Amino acid sequence: MNLHRSTNNGNVSAVFSVTSLCRALLLAGIYVSSAQTVVANTERDLDSHEHGAANINIVIDEATVFVELESPWNNLVGFEHSPTTESQHSAVDGAMEMLSDPNNILAFNSAAGCEVGTASVKSSLDSDAEHDHGEKDHDDHKEHEEHEEHADHKEHDDHADHDDHGDDATHSEVLAMYTFDCKNPDKLESVEVKLFDLFEGFSEIDYQAAGPSGQAGDELTPSNTSLDLSGVR
Repeated sequence: MNLHRSTNNGNVSAVFSVTSLCRALLLAGIYVSSAQTVVANTERDLDSHEHGAANINIVIDEATVFVELESPWNNLVGFEHSPTTESQHSAVDGAMEMLSDPNNILAFNSAAGCEVGTASVKSSLDSDAEHDHGEKDHDDHKEHEEHEEHADHKEHDDHADHDDHGDDATHSEVLAMYTFDCKNPDKLESVEVKLFDLFEGFSEIDYQAAGPSGQAGDELTPSNTSLDLSGVR
């Protein structure tokens, strides 16, 4: 399995999501109408950032399945700011590790014989933030007190308590891109999405799927976690 992990500052979805999906659609040779619909829906999704929600795009090209998962970090670890404590760093590292193995996230029906081909996980969350962040905040706090700037003091307190308040102004996302090689693509029927069991932050996942036979789209929830591929393969 070819695995790539990287961290990027800024809006990761705006940089990678439409580009990678368009490339997958071109490789797949999907009918133009299906491709245009999936890409249009993806572009609309990039403009929204909703905690609890995520997007999955799937393209089927003969024996290869392309999968793209886009989610706010809040769904995975409960925050979107750069981690500042050991427990937050561990949570981010654990989520990245979990996402790095597509078999943790997706399960195709066994008859299709699908195996992981490649996996790439990209993040706009800066997980390499310095661990002495708290000490720096303390110095800033002292400076605020000396200048008796109440407004800045409050802002500092909010920053130090980033875990509860900082996410209001911080948006970080993760983008996972997978390929699967299926021995019996004609038997592709469904894929089980395991995210709801792995992370408590997910409440709904919108999906779009495209293949030689057409396209499909719907919403997954904790009580409906199976994505139907029978109409698009």
